[in-house]
Amino acid sequence: MRHQSMLLLLSLSIFATSCNSGSEEVPVEMGQKRINLPANLPVYDSIPKPETLAGYAWTNAEKRIVETGCGSRCSNIGWKWFTLSQAPSPVLIDSVQRYNWYYLTGIPGAREIDLDSIAASFFKEAQKEVSDSSGRAVWTEGNSVWPVAATANTFTIGGFISGSYGGPSQNYASNLDNFNIASGRYITLKDLVAVPFDIFAVGEAVFRKQKGVTEGTSLINAGFRFPEDVFYLPETFGILPDGLLFVYVPEEVVSYTEGEQYLFIPYSLIADQLKPEYQYLAKAQ
Repeated sequence: MRHQSMLLLLSLSIFATSCNSGSEEVPVEMGQKRINLPANLPVYDSIPKPETLAGYAWTNAEKRIVETGCGSRCSNIGWKWFTLSQAPSPVLIDSVQRYNWYYLTGIPGAREIDLDSIAASFFKEAQKEVSDSSGRAVWTEGNSVWPVAATANTFTIGGFISGSYGGPSQNYASNLDNFNIASGRYITLKDLVAVPFDIFAVGEAVFRKQKGVTEGTSLINAGFRFPEDVFYLPETFGILPDGLLFVYVPEEVVSYTEGEQYLFIPYSLIADQLKPEYQYLAKAQ
């Protein structure tokens, strides 16, 4: 169980203060491309957790299991999840359920009835490692999923995995995944925009503005860990009603102590690059 969760961490509440977009535009030169950025761009420091979404209803549940017979050094593992009870299509409800349990446990086909046995395996593996003089390792893990956003054709799920496996540090990572409402299939960036690399320039302009990195200053010299000083957008992104929210997991582009990094790109900046079936996202702005 621990290894499956850590793979998810490596591969991979509270809505942040969001500034209102201003009408004034600031031109930014990015290579041969001139990008006009709004004077005020929305800024996120976490993934949204709305209480309601139009056309959807769900129930929340959670479970935490604590190891027994371990005195004052007991491992524990917990999960928080949701089940859609109302959605525009039955296939989406089924896709979300299967996705949720795989994300929470790292085990294909897992369900709530499997949590006790998963916890038992988790505790057994924890005791294979010794973390201090007491001879007992203490592992903790907490995984969660929740609805984030919905548009006419998309539904977005947020996830968070955290764990401490006998050492002083905690591993964690957030995640976003998007589904087509009608088919229940994943939506990738390639599905959404004609040429994903074409929006990297926009993403870099927004990133530099948000982080205060002036034109001509390399990202590496500004303290960011982009390989060969080449900006990229992470695979983790969410389709929000007003733009795309990208998440760089801990240590991906900054030090662990600085935490996750969030980058929000309004549809107004990439309207000409959205595929025809997703043009409605920009028109709604």
